[in-house]
Amino acid sequence: MHPAVKLITEAITVICFLTTISYYLLLFYKPKRRKTDRAFTSVTVIIPAHNEQRYIEACVQSVLKAEFHGEKEIIVVDDGSTDATAEIVSRIEGVTLIRQPHSGKAATLNLTIAKAKGELVAVVDGDTEIETNTLVEMQKDLEQEKTVATTCPVLVKNRDVGLLMWVHIEQVYASLLRSIMTKVNANIINSGQCGMYRKKELVECGGFSTFGLSEDMDIAIRIVRAGYHLSLSEGTMAHTHMPDNFGWFWQQRIRWARGGLNNVMRHMRLNTGLIDLYSMPLVIFGYIQSVIMGGFNLYKIVDGYCGFVASSGQWMSWPIVAFLIDWVSAVGVIKWIYKLSTGASPLTPIDLIGAIGALLTYPLFIVAIVKFDKKFDVYHIIPLLFMTPLWWICMFVQVICIPELFNKNRYNIWTKPSVKQAIPARAKAAVGVE
Repeated sequence: MHPAVKLITEAITVICFLTTISYYLLLFYKPKRRKTDRAFTSVTVIIPAHNEQRYIEACVQSVLKAEFHGEKEIIVVDDGSTDATAEIVSRIEGVTLIRQPHSGKAATLNLTIAKAKGELVAVVDGDTEIETNTLVEMQKDLEQEKTVATTCPVLVKNRDVGLLMWVHIEQVYASLLRSIMTKVNANIINSGQCGMYRKKELVECGGFSTFGLSEDMDIAIRIVRAGYHLSLSEGTMAHTHMPDNFGWFWQQRIRWARGGLNNVMRHMRLNTGLIDLYSMPLVIFGYIQSVIMGGFNLYKIVDGYCGFVASSGQWMSWPIVAFLIDWVSAVGVIKWIYKLSTGASPLTPIDLIGAIGALLTYPLFIVAIVKFDKKFDVYHIIPLLFMTPLWWICMFVQVICIPELFNKNRYNIWTKPSVKQAIPARAKAAVGVE
């Protein structure tokens, strides 16, 4: 290995190890509970929807059933849907429907916030369902001093479809990271799938930005910079439907990656706040790691495969299958650690750090699953054993989105597949479809 490449990979290994240690420190850190400084008696729940005929009825019904201590206003904004979204909503009592030309989620939210009657504003995506206590739990958090925004753990409702068991693990883990980072006000994403805000402070912070592609990250950063606190309401959860076909999944990943980079580009600065010293540098490190380690791993796989082919004269054999399984599963990590512990492979300080870091990572996934899923089944075991393929997909997306660093203006507008999707039976009845 070239000395420069060796040095860079070793540096990345050390940073990954220190990052994992920081997660454990925050996991066990117990901050003082914030005092309650006011009471809120009204909320406006905004449901922005663009081509959500598959899920919109279940979403609205979950919001209707959700408890709230005070008045609850529900507004669904149909943002230029070309499917039956508006027709379905129009048949549901207790909901205000607003229809408008397709203008994007951020613009849709700002338009509705101006009309909202509630002291609090909740945002629930049209493909997401909340629990009965979600609004109440968020209400309690926002009544704490200087707490202006909160979100909750978001789980994948359709996790039994294709890639989505992997995405579910990813989302559960992301919820754990948000949980620990809110302890020191270092969380920089107030989930767009389900979040709640104090309306007055949200408006004072400028509302949702129509630039970039991640308005939930943008507003979270601006709220923290304004001196306020972001919370995570752990006493409840939201359940979202993730893209269940690869094209839609790919589109979502591209949007997330570009949005993250665009926000870092616009908001990164040298400061003393933890979002500047910790959270956003970790986002940047994630992209650097993807470029360098992704290329390094690809080289190792191709080189190893070519070596097997050259020595055996076969394009595929059981040794080659075993070699590839080692690279795409936890088996390779286990074998590597075993060899280090038995002396079969030389144990250098960097290898020791890498091994400890690898051993410490998996318990965090287990903690996240136990904390938020409260169960452990085959849909957890399979992705935990084979996390590498999803990591490669995300890594590739991050790499191809790097030009976003040089894009200062990107309008926040969403796209989703339109009408050519199955409509649930209840939704068919609502619009009179046979």
